[in-house]
Amino acid sequence: MPKFLDGHLLIATPAISDPRFMKSVIFLCSHDSNHAMGLVVNKINEELNLEMLCESISFKTPRLTNNSIILNGGPMEVSRGFVLHSNDHILPDSKVISNDFAITCSTDLIKEIALGKGPVKYIITLGYASWYSGQLESELKQNSWLTIPADPEIVFYSEIEKKWSKALGVLGVLPNQITDQFGCA
Repeated sequence: MPKFLDGHLLIATPAISDPRFMKSVIFLCSHDSNHAMGLVVNKINEELNLEMLCESISFKTPRLTNNSIILNGGPMEVSRGFVLHSNDHILPDSKVISNDFAITCSTDLIKEIALGKGPVKYIITLGYASWYSGQLESELKQNSWLTIPADPEIVFYSEIEKKWSKALGVLGVLPNQITDQFGCA
């Protein structure tokens, strides 16, 4: 496993009992010796959609009115938005994470998405998950999370309710094969 996990997915194990993270898949946007920050990519925000978000940022002419979903990116700063997206459309304030992923916080990108001019693939989230120095590493040692390199197929193309089982499948694990009773060899 690499020392830092930028561009990886964290897959919640049954050891996680916090309902905000149960069966979560989290895309790690940044990870270093001081902190980690990620976005939950499989929890729908039931109270908001793209059309409502555009109205809240005073953008009243979206062409895409298909009520695109917004995700709960995590419990921190739940009014702060993020767009995790493909690298085919980068703005000056975008942070490229890997060949397949970038993150942008600008409302300009949301407006471009609403007009059909944004990146080919994207996920819009409100909020994020974060860990202080050593916290994520401790949780990994306690078997709270499994990790895999982020795959656009899982992040962008999988049905939201299937992302957790698909991510586990990359490791050759079926959801009914894991338990909250872990040990270390």
